[in-house]
Formats: sequence, structure tokens, C-alpha cells
Amino acid sequence: MDFSPDSVGKIVLNTSLAGCASALAVIAWRWFNNARKVDLSTILNGILGGLVGITASCDVVEPLESLFIGIISGGIVIWGVYWLSENKIDDAVGAIPVHCFCGIWGGLATGVFAHGIDSINFVTQLLGSFLIPLWSFIVVFVVLKGWDDRFGIRVSQETEKSGLDWHDHGQIAYISLEKKE
Repeated sequence: MDFSPDSVGKIVLNTSLAGCASALAVIAWRWFNNARKVDLSTILNGILGGLVGITASCDVVEPLESLFIGIISGGIVIWGVYWLSENKIDDAVGAIPVHCFCGIWGGLATGVFAHGIDSINFVTQLLGSFLIPLWSFIVVFVVLKGWDDRFGIRVSQETEKSGLDWHDHGQIAYISLEKKE
């Protein structure tokens, strides 16, 4: 990696552009599809999604491409939260769309947009972008399943329904994400 002032400046610019573009994509989507209401947690997840999406390629793409990567990352955050909700997969803070889905996109985007590096190709990025999250899921599942079998780390269904933030701290942390039952 090149640490010259020009290279560092390009990395900072591309990283900033992708985070901002992703946030703007999320804001625009929520503004037009949710009766002109946008919540801060969604904007912050949009920023994080853009930052995750650009991380793999921030030094090998051009600024216009980093904007595109960020916009797609924002769409992935919105789509990912919706998809998880529709499939009843609990992710109260949107960590899976931000880190897993935007991370996969970032790896693929590197294979598509990278300049000046001969060793990066799309197939390699495709394999890595899917195998790393798969490996991470398997390891975390095995470890948490083992801990649950040994120590019983699950909370009661009543505590789960009321929420750990309420149970442990006496307040609701993500009001905008609370389910209306």
C-alpha cells in the first residue's frame, strides 16, 4: 500500500464520499417512502454501510466510483433491514446489512472497480466476499451454541419480548425500531 500524501488523500476522499453518498441514498429512500420521516439510526447505518462498502477498495478506485459504491451501499442497508424483517430474523441495530451485506458488496465492488492492480479479479473477490461471512457465521454459531449448551446464555422468552435494553437498563434504546404489536 502506498502511503504518499496523494494516496492518503485519495483514501480519505473516497472513504468520506462513500459514507456521505450512502447516507444520502438512505435519506432519500426513507424520505420518499416513509411519509417524509427519516430517523437518525437509519442515517447512521447508511454512513456505516458506505464506510464498510468502500473499505476494501478505497485506495484503488476513483472518487466517482466511490460515490457509486456508497449509493449502492445505502440501498443495501435499506434492502437488508427490510429483508431481515420480512424473514423474521432479529437484528435490532441493523448490523447484518451494514457489516455482512455491505461487506460482501465492498468485496465485489473491488473486483469490479479496482484500478492499477493486476492481481485483483472478480472471481477472487466473489469467493472471498462470500466465504468470509460464511466462515464467520459458522464459527460464531458453533461457539454460541456451545456456550448456550454449557452455560445457558439465552434469556427467557418474556425478557426477550420486552427487550434486554428495558430488562437490563430500564429504557428503550431503539425507539424507532420497536415493533408495533
